[in-house]
Amino acid sequence: MVVRAGDRTVTLFGVLLDAGKAALDNGTLHARSAAEAGISFSEDEARKGKGRRVAVAWMACEGDPDGEGGLMGATASEMWIDTDRGTGYKKLTAHTHAMTRAMRGILDLSLLTADERRLLRGLLVDQLTGLWNAAAPAVHASLK
Repeated sequence: MVVRAGDRTVTLFGVLLDAGKAALDNGTLHARSAAEAGISFSEDEARKGKGRRVAVAWMACEGDPDGEGGLMGATASEMWIDTDRGTGYKKLTAHTHAMTRAMRGILDLSLLTADERRLLRGLLVDQLTGLWNAAAPAVHASLK
């Protein structure tokens, strides 16, 4: 998603962290990620069931992701998915706020586990090398 604010352009994208894998998934921006397909979500915490935790890292960069701006914001949110029952739990407002915070340049990945941070770093280094290399030192430090 590309957002223009005056003379500033910010690109937002989501990284799905699920079952030990990290994947770029544009569907995250509209609650239609691969993990969410066919799942009926509720904000009722009881809907977690015996589901698995799925995290989304919201990454924002100044300009185009192929440009030289580097990552400027990164936040995370989570959801719980019980694939067998076709149900899930998530707070949509938490996802929306996390997206907004990333686009404002906030860096807060405290919701991610150490393994999830390692997976996210690996994806950025392997698939978005230019963006990773241009990222602020604080981004690098947060993903160690």
